[in-house]
Amino acid sequence: MVAAVFSLAGSAPSVITSCDISLDMEGDTLVRTFEFTGIQGSDRLLSRISWGFEPATQSVVLETAEMGMEGSFSRVPEWSVDTLTGGSLWRRSLVTAFPALREGMEVRYRVLVRDWSGNWTGGPWAMIHPDIKGLRPLSMRVTVPADLMASLHWEGSGYRSMRRGSAMEFTASDPAGTLVISPFGSPEEAGEFLLEEAVTRLTSPFPPDLREAALQAASAGADEYAQSMRARTLLCNSMSPVNVMRGERTGSCRELQSILDSRRVTPLEMAVVYAAVCTELGMTASIEPAGGPDRSVTVPTEWERFLVRLTGRDGDSWLVEPFAWLTPASWIHRPEPLNHISGGRLLRMPANGPDESLCRENWLLDAATGDFVLEMSVSGWFDMELRRRIAGIPAGELLLQLAEWSWTSGRTVVPRSVESSDPFDLEDEMVLRVTGSAWNRGSSDIFAELLPVLSWERPDTVPGAVIVTWTLEGSAFAWASGDLSIRREAGRTILSDTSAHTAPAPVILEIEP
Repeated sequence: MVAAVFSLAGSAPSVITSCDISLDMEGDTLVRTFEFTGIQGSDRLLSRISWGFEPATQSVVLETAEMGMEGSFSRVPEWSVDTLTGGSLWRRSLVTAFPALREGMEVRYRVLVRDWSGNWTGGPWAMIHPDIKGLRPLSMRVTVPADLMASLHWEGSGYRSMRRGSAMEFTASDPAGTLVISPFGSPEEAGEFLLEEAVTRLTSPFPPDLREAALQAASAGADEYAQSMRARTLLCNSMSPVNVMRGERTGSCRELQSILDSRRVTPLEMAVVYAAVCTELGMTASIEPAGGPDRSVTVPTEWERFLVRLTGRDGDSWLVEPFAWLTPASWIHRPEPLNHISGGRLLRMPANGPDESLCRENWLLDAATGDFVLEMSVSGWFDMELRRRIAGIPAGELLLQLAEWSWTSGRTVVPRSVESSDPFDLEDEMVLRVTGSAWNRGSSDIFAELLPVLSWERPDTVPGAVIVTWTLEGSAFAWASGDLSIRREAGRTILSDTSAHTAPAPVILEIEP
């Protein structure tokens, strides 16, 4: 089977021939073994294997690390195995090097992992992806004790299950999807587990510091919606986001005072603080996990976003995503429909509509001198992107960044001044005003130019529109691209982009005497 996909006669990619995973419980500790065999290819992917872990809640023991050919295997030397500082996801990593591993040689690797993080009090859960260093195993096998499996649910495309002795065995061959094993039979059950600590924090007495934040938000006026938007701006400007607190249980949430003191928050903790502030303001607030799939078997880590549902005294209700940094306060980014768990039910928000994300670029150009004034207003996705481009950048550097943005759009301009609304004020939509020079025509009264534009690298999944208008003074047109609409109005020539793209548009200008 291996020879069919791997040839020693020439270069070939690495191959993972088999992957075996077992799950078991020792009290509240999850015990996993992970084992694979593979063949080194010309890409040398198997020369170094790293296993990240959190030492405060996990231990990793290397049980097997061998390499060889044709039945002759040798264990890697002790000096090639070490525990090193991890990266952004893990505090430590068990790193195993396979020295002198040549193309065509086989690798055998096995680790034993114990996890006492507190995630498994209701039973083990796992999402098993058939992927090792970007390679899909030719065969997969996952085993779970049969008595443990009796209280679990599972789902996985391409997997077959069968009882083998005292274990339940799941097997699959390429191609296989993700295998999900979970004690949670519905998104609602996973959501309840995820929000256990959050509910505790919200039902405990609030610290005085939180009430001070609520008083600042109340300065937005009597309108509860305006106060909620103000509260979101205040919290986003006073907290630093972190995706997870490493070593903590999934769904962990510190006490409110600890969060306020540290000024660092996870998505869940930000939702808790925001919900507490809005509660102090007299609104009813509840947290809704979001982003997970619409299927019967789910795990808490699939729900990585948290919305807060607010209800005012008059019964009006609205959703806010507090953790969405440098994003309009009232806007929830969802290029695809977004599932969320609300009141014990799985609901789905529709994807953002095309009218939610708009960019209007209005260029006022003096055809004779080439000077320009750009006035830009944005909403939705464009608003979010503009904030992240310019937030915290000094004026001098911002001019350089705008010049680079123009250059990467295909038409160089020279900005001289820039003004913008405050990107850290999330309550109002962003506006930008830039002045500068777009061209120098020289002595000719008839000349060709490219009209300036700022192109956005907008994903295909994000709906929206860019509306560009160029208003030129002191010129008459001999020719312009067919993608442009042209009209004369009050001595000016007004062009607008009617195409789906935002590339620089060629025109020929004639300066009026």
